[in-house]
Amino acid sequence: MIHLKRLPTLTAFTEVRSKKPKAPITRVPELPPPIVAQDLSTVTRAFREAHIKFVLLEMIYTLVFHQSLVHFFEQDAGGITAHFLLTRLTGEIVPSNNNGQLADSTTHDATHRSLNNFEDLYYLLLARVKAMHAELRLRVNNGFMARTTILHSKGSSDGEYFRSITRRFTVADALNQLSLFWCILNDPDLVKPLNTVVKMQHMNIQSHAPCKGKPEEERWTCMNTEWKESDWKEIQGLKFIGSWSPGMIACHLESRFKRV
Repeated sequence: MIHLKRLPTLTAFTEVRSKKPKAPITRVPELPPPIVAQDLSTVTRAFREAHIKFVLLEMIYTLVFHQSLVHFFEQDAGGITAHFLLTRLTGEIVPSNNNGQLADSTTHDATHRSLNNFEDLYYLLLARVKAMHAELRLRVNNGFMARTTILHSKGSSDGEYFRSITRRFTVADALNQLSLFWCILNDPDLVKPLNTVVKMQHMNIQSHAPCKGKPEEERWTCMNTEWKESDWKEIQGLKFIGSWSPGMIACHLESRFKRV
């Protein structure tokens, strides 16, 4: 026969549970402030165009690789997808598997395209890095995930530039990689050449007789001598929208492809 008086009370269970130590949550900070136009004035040595194109392509293949393996990462930024932009850059259909993972980047090269064609890819990368980092930050800071939580067990990516050894990819690994990508995307040495070629496209400077057909280094010198600094500042270049939300960046990107 069970004596009810001998059964532990609900208060006793609560007291025992409350004494269990809780592991402190190491909060994930926000990403650093994005680059603004004024930061470009301090650039003394910019990256070469070929290097910028290679890095941007490796970034998007790496991010899509992770998104295809982690269910809570959004696959698309609005209606403009990585498949769509890469197909436009490479001039051929970039296939993907059932999980949305893109084909190997080495078989669909877009580095032959001029740098101004990478403007939309740059905006897409800003939106995706911000969205993925915000998702992980929300989950870690609210105790739903730990930094040691394994996201998948297929390593970092199949790319070359950001390749890591094949191992378990944790939340901490993802946060570190996203922070690295954000710093690269907001590096003035990378942004200034991209901003310059976008301005050149708007001015049609590449068809300007004195600068047409010149090598990359000579083209910048020609540009500086042929155009006044005051006129150059008035030309629309890259949009500095890193402070926008991922949704707003996606809307801006989608509006660029709408027919008026």
